[in-house]
Amino acid sequence: MELREIEEQENDVVLLKKKKMKMKLRKKRNREERKEQLKEEETEELLQDPLEAFGGDIMLKILQNLKSRSVAPTLLVSRAWNDVASSDTLWTPKNRGV
Repeated sequence: MELREIEEQENDVVLLKKKKMKMKLRKKRNREERKEQLKEEETEELLQDPLEAFGGDIMLKILQNLKSRSVAPTLLVSRAWNDVASSDTLWTPKNRGV
């Protein structure tokens, strides 16, 4: 082999190593981006309004299991919460206990 061929082979090896490193870095970056995306999606789910997530009927059932003192602040959260929390079906049984 000539010196020139040996140099070309060495250059090819170096180029292959560089390509492999770039691929590894790209894969690592993609994994990190996917992790970040998942974190953002989880955060969005955690920040979602329970009334929107569960609906009024289920929230009413949940509020029925709470004491009046715990239900009262929910009247001030929003109009939608006020609509659910001011329901007669919620307060009638609670007023009987007073």
